[in-house]
Amino acid sequence: MRRRSIRETGIRLSLTAVGLVLLQLSNALTLLTALGADPFHVFLQGLMRRTGSSYGILYMIASLLLLVVLLFFRSRPQTGSLLCAFFGGWILEGFLRLFAEWIGEELFFPARLLVVFACCLLQAFGMALLIQSDSGTLPMELFLRHLSVRLQKRPYLVILCCDAVLILAGMLLGGQFGIGTLLLVLLSGLLTGHFMGAAAQVVKRAVA
Repeated sequence: MRRRSIRETGIRLSLTAVGLVLLQLSNALTLLTALGADPFHVFLQGLMRRTGSSYGILYMIASLLLLVVLLFFRSRPQTGSLLCAFFGGWILEGFLRLFAEWIGEELFFPARLLVVFACCLLQAFGMALLIQSDSGTLPMELFLRHLSVRLQKRPYLVILCCDAVLILAGMLLGGQFGIGTLLLVLLSGLLTGHFMGAAAQVVKRAVA
């Protein structure tokens, strides 16, 4: 494997950070629409309502626990995954506070639905950029990837099963499931695949 220069490593980590910011912006906006978030954040929302803790703390704890589990799979997380684990929740919390005055349940339903559609695009490009930067991805995504290998099952089957468990657990804890959750589950994977080529070009030009 080619050894990366300090410059290239820094650029790739910067692009990982950009991808993370885009992802957490989309997650914050979908939570604020009150139409349901992606399965992982439905679960975190339920935990937050039960414990009274913040998204920042819960996201970091959940992400670090997943990385610890991955150590038992003999998987060494990359720097980008640690970046996501430690800062992802606080970025999300910052966006929630920033946009709370403009987006909420009182917003006209078609407008909230439009926000969710926009978030599907934003989340997909953010994830594609995170993957193509090749410096580490979200701990949950990394966990699902290794779980599918360990179980020798197709990745989409593992993802669907884990999504169902997270949604059910989140709802039992008080998290909100809705049309936004369905749209994110159905569209995000397809759109991420669509944006992979564009994200690869962004990374290629940045490190050139």
